[in-house]
Amino acid sequence: MDEKLMTIGEIAKEANVSIRTIHYYDQCGLLKASAYSEGGYRLYSNKELVMLFQIKGLKELGLSLNEIKQQLLSFDVPEKVLEILKRQKRIIAGNIQNLQNTFTAIELLEDEITKTNSVNFAKYAETISNMRDEQESLWLLDIMGQDLREHFSHRFDEEAGADFYKNLMELIDSIIKVQKSGAKPKGAKGQKLASSFWTMVEEVLDGNMNLFSSMHTFSDKLADNATEFAQKWTQVEPFINEALEVYFQNNHIEVPRESREEHA
Repeated sequence: MDEKLMTIGEIAKEANVSIRTIHYYDQCGLLKASAYSEGGYRLYSNKELVMLFQIKGLKELGLSLNEIKQQLLSFDVPEKVLEILKRQKRIIAGNIQNLQNTFTAIELLEDEITKTNSVNFAKYAETISNMRDEQESLWLLDIMGQDLREHFSHRFDEEAGADFYKNLMELIDSIIKVQKSGAKPKGAKGQKLASSFWTMVEEVLDGNMNLFSSMHTFSDKLADNATEFAQKWTQVEPFINEALEVYFQNNHIEVPRESREEHA
């Protein structure tokens, strides 16, 4: 007996996703229709329904759509699934540790306020700022490609990672300020910022230029995020990319050409 096929509305209802989401997955090459009706409408089998549940589950584990697409063909291989799950466990474990540190900081601050019956607003502001930096720096780590994430984790411990994120945010704020002033990427101010930005990139890469292309994966993953970093980076990215191109030319710096062409 032939398997009953589902319309796009039916499979969307089964998986509890929107029809728009399925259209988007189709455009990304993640989920293709099994067949088409005489009227040209998409039809899906149980195989596509299972794949849709896999995509949803892996998104909830923190994988980007690009990472899911790279792994989809291997999801029927237990060893590959275990490898993905172990990687996500490491990320989650880091988040748990960060939350525990935040919880401890809150308890200490709560205890101090209770004992002194007063609020040290400077200390309170510093605590909140540190919590934000730690949370945001871990989020930033999560969206890195696997090779860059592992490299960054070896280069920086949790405290150093939070400091790096704080410095990066300060630099981005400076870029926004310069943009608003009307300065051009190829001008003196733009080139000074490009130099500072490239110094931070070199600090991360530590001589491994093969990782340079992995840094460009941020742009795609930041598009649907509402974090402070994502919003600000989207604002400054065109400026800093143009400034870096000029900076590379002026200082005879060679970077992997394919990564520059892909994101030109």
